Amino acid sequence: MAMGRGREQSIKKRRKKDEIALEVDTYGLPVIPDFEHLSLENKKSLIWTFLMKHYKFCSQKSKTSAPWSAVREAQNDFIELKFLPTGGKIKEPSKLQSHEANWLLEF
Repeated sequence: MAMGRGREQSIKKRRKKDEIALEVDTYGLPVIPDFEHLSLENKKSLIWTFLMKHYKFCSQKSKTSAPWSAVREAQNDFIELKFLPTGGKIKEPSKLQSHEANWLLEF
């Protein structure tokens, strides 16, 4: 059964991540801008962009995506504890609630 054009476009739109332009430091790593005025969806996009840019930089693969389920299962293999808030757990940014997004961004 074929998918209708509207539904197909809706699925593509949901899958597409809105990458936010971020300034970079002297090492080429992204810097988080002021985020207090951002909506939850924009905060999620900011976190996604930040994490993806770091993952691509560290993996030295410019056309890759983060293995979110692997990160969730073995977080210490991907992110040193000193880079997370105490007790911090990373999950796919689209799944974050407002308090979780703020918690990560304020760290």
